[in-house]
Amino acid sequence: MQGVIGEVHLAGKITGDASALQLPTNLEVQYEALKKMGMPYIPVVTHLALSTWSMIHGMTSLFLYGYSTGFLGGQVEMFVDFEIEKMIRFLGLE
Repeated sequence: MQGVIGEVHLAGKITGDASALQLPTNLEVQYEALKKMGMPYIPVVTHLALSTWSMIHGMTSLFLYGYSTGFLGGQVEMFVDFEIEKMIRFLGLE
């Protein structure tokens, strides 16, 4: 995920709200430490990758364990589509 987001960032294609994302200082320090350990991308890319991965992982887990169906009934697909579209808009990748 970091590679994909990193390449999109390097190509200048992250233009949504994510392009102006201001990270809390403690997170930025942590991501800088990871970069010094060999992660190739700037802190905001690492954060966006973790955020996107967390969202996808969470939705997948909720679906696999039947929780999303319990809450959303037959609207699970609509929920997932809406959330993915929201993330795409946030990243400015429309």
